[in-house]
Amino acid sequence: MVTRLAPTPSGYLHEGNWFSFLITLGLVHRNGGSCYWRMDDLDSPRFRQSYLDDILNTLRLLDPTPEGPSKPSMSPDRPSLPRKQIIFQSQRIDLYQDALNNLRTCGRLYPSRASRSEPQKRLQDRENLSGPAWDKAMEDPGASWWMRVEPTDQVHILQWESPWEENTYSIQNLTTPADYCIRRKAYPETENPEASRPLPTYHLASLVDDRLLGTTHGVRGMDLLESTAVQAHLNQFLKGSEQNAFEQIKWVHHPLFYNNEGIKLSKSAGSRSRPLLADKTIPQILEYLCQNAPPLWLGLLEAQAHRINAIP
Repeated sequence: MVTRLAPTPSGYLHEGNWFSFLITLGLVHRNGGSCYWRMDDLDSPRFRQSYLDDILNTLRLLDPTPEGPSKPSMSPDRPSLPRKQIIFQSQRIDLYQDALNNLRTCGRLYPSRASRSEPQKRLQDRENLSGPAWDKAMEDPGASWWMRVEPTDQVHILQWESPWEENTYSIQNLTTPADYCIRRKAYPETENPEASRPLPTYHLASLVDDRLLGTTHGVRGMDLLESTAVQAHLNQFLKGSEQNAFEQIKWVHHPLFYNNEGIKLSKSAGSRSRPLLADKTIPQILEYLCQNAPPLWLGLLEAQAHRINAIP
């Protein structure tokens, strides 16, 4: 079993993140697997060093011995943080660019300058661009690249039905509801050099990493089920020997974690204004999680809580 913890440094971690991390690590320990850390840091406008510090401090607490590439890949412009075996997506742009070049001839891509809030304009580009006009538009840094989804398209994933037993999984049929973006347009007016050039989106980068880093099990919240469908769809068009390996990944989509008011915890909703550990002790966090965890996951969560409390 090879899986990953892949947080995005776009906000402070909340209890829901802890829940997902502990579920993932619990499955790793139960099944004798390994887990690498991956920072999904391509969303540069929302990146903050304090968010990254919070993530790394928490992961070192929950998983003191992460596994990853043999050569540390800590960014040289972040010398204040100890060098660890951590994967930063911002350092893997060349790999994602190779994948984009691979996909360019798949017959499904189309460029568009339209924003996400302008679907009709984008669909006009999808239907009207062809030949030399398509080639020219694909070279436009101000155009995003979109993958066309046909009504008959369907994907299949291996859903891990009982995480307590390795061989209990079933084939789940999913659909991708609409076209999706795999390369965002450049924003040359920004002062951020990363945002001033076209960059891959989360879907493409996550797919490439899972293929190249040997992921065998993916643990995600139920809110990312659609993302799994999109990446499975994209995998069908990305050529390479890793295509079949991705199709064999076993997926766990665990329930989401809600606060006492029944509201889903999320970074996008501003669930935390400062690090969780600044407001609560570790025992308090673990007690809260165990009191509010879905029954199916309580035993696994309690085992991880006991392990963490036992770590000096």
